[in-house]
Amino acid sequence: MSSKITDIYLRYLDEKASRAELDTLFQYFEEASQEDLEALIELGFNNQPQTVRDLEIDASLNRVHTRLLAYQGSSKPRVMRWRTVGFSIAASILIIFGIFHFLTKPKLQDLKDVNPPTASLLIKDAKGTTYSVTDQKDSVWTTENIIYQLVDSQTLRLSLAKNSVKPVEQTFYTERSDFKFVLEDGSTITLNAHSSLKLPIPFDSKERKVELVGEGYFDIAHDASRPFKVWASNNLIEVLGTQFNIRNYPEDQAVTTSLIKGSIALSEHGGTERIILSPGQKAISDASGINVLGSGTKQATAWTTRYFAYEDGELSTILSDLGRWYNVDIDTQSTPAEKRIYMKINKDKKLSEVLKLLGATSNLSFTLVDGKIHTDTTGLEKY
Repeated sequence: MSSKITDIYLRYLDEKASRAELDTLFQYFEEASQEDLEALIELGFNNQPQTVRDLEIDASLNRVHTRLLAYQGSSKPRVMRWRTVGFSIAASILIIFGIFHFLTKPKLQDLKDVNPPTASLLIKDAKGTTYSVTDQKDSVWTTENIIYQLVDSQTLRLSLAKNSVKPVEQTFYTERSDFKFVLEDGSTITLNAHSSLKLPIPFDSKERKVELVGEGYFDIAHDASRPFKVWASNNLIEVLGTQFNIRNYPEDQAVTTSLIKGSIALSEHGGTERIILSPGQKAISDASGINVLGSGTKQATAWTTRYFAYEDGELSTILSDLGRWYNVDIDTQSTPAEKRIYMKINKDKKLSEVLKLLGATSNLSFTLVDGKIHTDTTGLEKY
């Protein structure tokens, strides 16, 4: 870490940094390692008066977040225009994560807690039999001419025992954790928690078609003679070879498709509209139709790198994601509508740690009672 960055950061905390210095600082936040960020934030706290260092988490976070919103030129979070404010948003996420780490280190308590999940995957075969992959005694087994190889605790490779066999339909279900698949054509698909993927093995000679419920990240092997198609509710996503993410949880009441690389075409069942996405774009399909937004792919794929990450994310969406990951229920009646959050935290944390950060970021309180998360409940131990 250079002395220049240190000086700019201290000027930022004193509200004396220029716009050019802020741009430099936020660029550094985007590229720096977690260790460098933690060292910088700790330096900032050590240079503040004792009264500032002793502030509660929510006060400190609100102070930083307010400054960042002021830097963006708005007192309210913006839904779009990420291209112009990307660095400030990235910085807000990283600063919030860092401040939480240092302020809560001596204060964390194991109340009624939930540990992060261990990997689990269920397979439903063509006969309707369901079994657990992670319960298999051997790392390699064969069923109906399909070879299953458990590469590691969260990766399953699929291949054929014989060529030109009749396709066998398989459905894969993730429970609390994510799981990665390497398909027989070389494509890879990663499923998020509480998701399912239905596909034939092997694929048809003319197309490769799968059905997704939940969320999946796709890295598709190029094959011009066999386009890859994903059905997600009422939406059809067609590709030749590309990287993209699809979020299709029923409670979202929308299908969100984010394109990282290549090109994909989107259409709705029975509709005549066909939309082509370019890298960096995402499309949200709901009852009103398909809407294309300018960016959002980095946040959309953060879950594949073991992070919960939200840029102006709805609180209800965040709580739903936590519910799936930690296998807890959500008291939707107590969740404030239209509450939006900036947050990033590792998915391997205990639920209590995630709720502490979420509470500090949102200026709300959360409780976990009988396996259900409640928002702003009084008279109980709060995170």
